[in-house]
Amino acid sequence: MAAPLDRPVEVAPLASMRLTGGFGELRSNHFHAGLDLSTGGRVGAPVRAPLACTVERVRASGVGYGRSLYVRAADGRLFVFGHLDAFAPALAAYVDSVQRAVAQYEQDLWPPAGRFRFASGETLAWSGESGAGAPHLHVEVRHGDFALSPLRAGLSMPRDDGAPVIESVVLETISLGARVERRASPFTWRPGMSDTIVVRGAARAIVRARSGLAGAGDVPAWSTAIEWSGWTIEARLDSISWAGEMAQLDWLVDRGRVNGAAANGGMILWAAPGARPRFLRTNVPEGVTGGTLVVSPGEAARPLLVRARDVNGRESTRTLWLRAPRTADELADAVDERKPRPKSSDEDEPEDRGYPWWDVASLPGGDLLRVRLKWVGGDEFAGLRDARIAHVGWPDSTGERATWDGQAWSAIVPAGTLPNDDSFWMLGTRPDSSTCSSGFSCMTWRAGEDRLILPNDDSKFSIPPGGVFEPSSIVTSYMPNRATDRRWTLNYLRVEPRRLPLAKPIGIALRLRAHHPREGVGLYRRDSDGDWEFQRASFDTAGRWYQAETSTLGEFALLRDVAPPVVRTAKPPRRASAGAYSRWQLVAQVSDALSGIDARLTRFVVDGQPVPSEWDPEERQLRWRPLLPPAKGRHSYEVVATDRAGLVTRTRGTFVLDSAREVNPSR
Repeated sequence: MAAPLDRPVEVAPLASMRLTGGFGELRSNHFHAGLDLSTGGRVGAPVRAPLACTVERVRASGVGYGRSLYVRAADGRLFVFGHLDAFAPALAAYVDSVQRAVAQYEQDLWPPAGRFRFASGETLAWSGESGAGAPHLHVEVRHGDFALSPLRAGLSMPRDDGAPVIESVVLETISLGARVERRASPFTWRPGMSDTIVVRGAARAIVRARSGLAGAGDVPAWSTAIEWSGWTIEARLDSISWAGEMAQLDWLVDRGRVNGAAANGGMILWAAPGARPRFLRTNVPEGVTGGTLVVSPGEAARPLLVRARDVNGRESTRTLWLRAPRTADELADAVDERKPRPKSSDEDEPEDRGYPWWDVASLPGGDLLRVRLKWVGGDEFAGLRDARIAHVGWPDSTGERATWDGQAWSAIVPAGTLPNDDSFWMLGTRPDSSTCSSGFSCMTWRAGEDRLILPNDDSKFSIPPGGVFEPSSIVTSYMPNRATDRRWTLNYLRVEPRRLPLAKPIGIALRLRAHHPREGVGLYRRDSDGDWEFQRASFDTAGRWYQAETSTLGEFALLRDVAPPVVRTAKPPRRASAGAYSRWQLVAQVSDALSGIDARLTRFVVDGQPVPSEWDPEERQLRWRPLLPPAKGRHSYEVVATDRAGLVTRTRGTFVLDSAREVNPSR
């Protein structure tokens, strides 16, 4: 019989166990699969084998887990240690021999079974800050393709934790004409607000509950649940599958999909009929929608119980009361209360000092869209009232009544018969009784069908079968959604909703028009901060298409990079410092304004020979840290920095070592 996977380890990985991050925490494109342990802001803490184990895998990288080690215990558990500064001597020599043979730092190695064995408590490596973040140790426990919650798989922490904290409950309207507190946009309840919430129509709940583990930061509670009218939906983070569930992050968690910029990472406690996430548990039958909160006209208040639990059994609960609107609640929807800027005497219309920002969200089922309009940098809509938003092509051209949430106007509109070549329009009345309107030309498509989508002759994208988790609508436009950028003249495509959860990457392509040369051109996607990120793309010479796969929708453009990387070198120490292993290194600061550095083609050349060079994009540093420092004397070097657009910068210099140190390896 196999040993239980929750059997306590014999030795803690670090002498001092203090959390800085926990299991299930939200990261850029995945759930955090382990624990982050503090090393007091320093590198070099010994990392110990928790049980007798053998090394199964060893990696060296400048991104992700950085230097990382995968060791297998006899009971089948795989322990992963990331962000290391150095490996134990025998392992370090093994990795170094491969790196020097091919002059490449990046390695993913699988040593022969049993070659490297460690007894319980032996030093496997030393902690560091490679890959990402400040100095700390990342610890995972895996079994098969599952990352197990380490606190339920043998590791333990000092019991100075408190109960989980329920930080917010978002109620999202999901039916035509629905309102929460008179808004079509999502409404966020936080502790200290009234526990009674006025709801009309259908909504669903997104709950953010934070673990009470000391030092765990924004780690979600192990269990987050709601109860309503006899049914329960619970998100329980016991384990996460690397093979499938990492891709479900935006399906299960609101990181902008529901609440836009106000998203706080809450669990979306709603289950579509049919296939459901493994760790979303409910007593609602699989063929029935679970988690829809329906409040009918005239209905008395009913309780919505919100519960959060941690792995140690501590629990927090809150009860919210959802009731139908009363006569006094059925007042006109909110008005934009900002005061218009006074007009000058010779001004006929308000000056347009900004630009309209349209945002589109697909509601469950794909038949409804929530449309949001904000005037960025200007006040043309200040004081607006009686606003309506229409999806042109929909038979009722008067549109749906829009509501003001303090920042923007929102309305839920039907998606209509798809695909449609149409637009969105908003019309409202200013305080002086004049009308104000804004439009957004677009095309609306049905996601979930296998088809090639051609918004225009110079752009296309395709969604593979099973590419979305649930039926949705996609809106495309080739008109920028913000102030014009002169680099967009090469080509541009916008695909929304930006946070639509994709089960598989989609293919996207933009054509480089015949009159544009290829030099320095690349395909980019704009991130949530407004910066352009280079997308690794292929180029079809016949059609002049740049083609890539992406797991995130949004704004895409062909941009031209004309500036090569900038390199600044730092003078290395003349002597190597003492310690269990060498930390002598050659360092250069390398930056690029647009496309970013190509790590495969960026390196040091020392005394005429390419050497394994680590590229750290977070610190924008190129490093050469040999297993042993070079020989005593003067050495020449060259930095070859290449960006993803193919532009190259070369910088030469020399350094001197007064002595080369011999390291005394010890485990």
